Amino acid sequence: MSRRVPPRGFFNSESPFGRLPTEPSFPTIRVSRRAVLWIVAIAVALLLLFLLKPFATLYTDYLWFRSLGYGGVFGTRFTAQIWSFFIFAVLFWIIGSINVLLVLNSGRRLSSIGIRQRLVTAPSTILGLLGVFLLGLLFGQIASGQWQTILTFFNQKPFNVQDPIWHKDVSFYVFTLPFYRFLWGWLLGVVILMILVVAGLYASRAGFQNLLLPARAIRHLSVLAAAFAALLAIHYRLDLYELLLSKRGFVFGVGYADVAARIPAYWIMTVLMVLITIGLLANAAGARLTPLPAALVVWLGAAFILLVIFPGVIQRFQVAPSEQSKEAPYIKNEIAFTRQAYGLAGTAPSHPVTRSRRTRWRATPRRSRMPASGTHSWHCRRRSRISKACGPITRSTTWRSTAISSATSIFSCCFPPGNWIRRASRNRPRTGSTKSCNTRTAMG
Repeated sequence: MSRRVPPRGFFNSESPFGRLPTEPSFPTIRVSRRAVLWIVAIAVALLLLFLLKPFATLYTDYLWFRSLGYGGVFGTRFTAQIWSFFIFAVLFWIIGSINVLLVLNSGRRLSSIGIRQRLVTAPSTILGLLGVFLLGLLFGQIASGQWQTILTFFNQKPFNVQDPIWHKDVSFYVFTLPFYRFLWGWLLGVVILMILVVAGLYASRAGFQNLLLPARAIRHLSVLAAAFAALLAIHYRLDLYELLLSKRGFVFGVGYADVAARIPAYWIMTVLMVLITIGLLANAAGARLTPLPAALVVWLGAAFILLVIFPGVIQRFQVAPSEQSKEAPYIKNEIAFTRQAYGLAGTAPSHPVTRSRRTRWRATPRRSRMPASGTHSWHCRRRSRISKACGPITRSTTWRSTAISSATSIFSCCFPPGNWIRRASRNRPRTGSTKSCNTRTAMG
């Protein structure tokens, strides 16, 4: 008995439309050209409002500098700000446009079935480039705010003084290192923003249901992650120099824990981030997703062990038991460079006589003040006044009279002579001899 096969439809074979892509190569949300024009107009209006306040502030500063006769100074500042703004804004536009166009051109082409794609004139491309343009203005303004750092870097002069750790001129820490740190921070912000934008665009184009990234997206993210790892390597390299500016230790600058723990840890982290950078670039050819989270875990784990736990152990078990002896060479460096900075390197330390502002001889001219060798006779005169008021002070006195005699030199620097004695004698009980302030008992 034969079984009847149901009909397969109009075509006896596979439908010719089965080979078409199931998803278009552009987002499912369509934006008309009129809507794009409205968005561009609103963006231009916001841009004018964004630039209105800086131009008003700029004109006010120009009038103020010109009224003081420093128009040339304002011209130098304005030129540095304009050049910094445009150079860094153009740099961001180039980086952002390349990344956005790579993402928008990553879909499957429909030219095989007769659908023509125009990447540059597509609404999604226009909106993406508009966002890059506005963000470029923001990053350009951030760079223009560092005009003084940029000018000092290009016009620096040496100090002819080297530090005792890295043996670099002091001008490197005053002019060069701040510029390197600014440039690193700017590039790090750009790379992090590009990673977030690219990952979001790839996820939206692949669909949020499965979150399966294509091989092209993994390659792109691997390259951006390698750039991030390279910037971290530069960061740890700069941290080695910034140890001389740290305030965390016993002294200002490098201490024993920095030399014994943090300097080796920063070198290890620098080499580790270079290896991670090479591995991520190699992963761009293999297009595997696993190395990306693995590199993140390795970086965070190594940073916690080497930069947090290891220096803490060295500080607790090696430095803390004998901190003064361990930090002695670095304290010596700090004192020497502090004296040199204040112009006191060639002077010998002295111990002048400490006197009160309220003493009777505060009106004595500076050139005739009593030298340090005359302090003995001065205290003797003070002692004689105490003896006249309170009686003779001998070695065989009680603890009370001993306290008065030892406190005489202290109070003499804080009160006018005789005032506190007269107050004490006025309030003294009238028992016994009037010439004795205390009941003196021989202690032997």
